[in-house]
Amino acid sequence: MVVQHWLVGLGCWQDPYRSMVKAAQVCRREAGRVMASLVEGNLEAVLTAVVGCMQSGCRLNTRKQFPSTAQ
Repeated sequence: MVVQHWLVGLGCWQDPYRSMVKAAQVCRREAGRVMASLVEGNLEAVLTAVVGCMQSGCRLNTRKQFPSTAQ
């Protein structure tokens, strides 16, 4: 949970149009890859890829009837 919190903060905290829920799902999906990178020694590259995935795909869904706070 601490690693997920850190990655979500790093990946999408500064942009109000990013979904924290979707970013947390990315962290959970890529957890095995992060753990394997600890053994392989390429943790920095894997974390950069995970954060990049968050920044490119974790957008808020737009709503007309009940817009989000960022809208």
